[in-house]
Amino acid sequence: MSTNRTLLPGNRDITGDLNVRGNATIVGTIQQLDGTVNPVSKVIKKSITNAQMKALNTTQIELIAAPGASKLIVVDKIVAKHQYLTAAFNDQDLTVGYDDGADLTVATIDATNFLNGVTADTTRPSIVPIDGAAVLDTSAQIENENIALTASGNPTTGGGTLDLYIWYTVITVT
Repeated sequence: MSTNRTLLPGNRDITGDLNVRGNATIVGTIQQLDGTVNPVSKVIKKSITNAQMKALNTTQIELIAAPGASKLIVVDKIVAKHQYLTAAFNDQDLTVGYDDGADLTVATIDATNFLNGVTADTTRPSIVPIDGAAVLDTSAQIENENIALTASGNPTTGGGTLDLYIWYTVITVT
């Protein structure tokens, strides 16, 4: 027997365990005020146009907005797909980092054999390393900072787009 139930708007208290079998859709936020909190990992796709690619050093692209006071973003992994169009981009490495890319670097996407010298669509994973030196960088303020994409220079040649798939978690640091 299948039963659909809807909780009406407003505050609802659930005492005991809540077991969901099948699909559940949550609109809004779930707060747990006591006990342990297990942050939920999210995945987003950001598409970068050809015009944006050619201006990445001048105009950084915000990938994930700043999460708010006492919160920070932890990026788990990034997959980049270059959609080749007319010509390879010249050699400009891409950087994903905090505070418009100006603070702590999350990942570097090397342009060699990815954006330049490539004549077909290319997909590359960038598994974000756990780097003790970077994680413990005391000069970087990463609380309530956005995650952005920038480049080492503005490509002067090339045509195509870039799709970034980013897995991340927002945690509260109080």
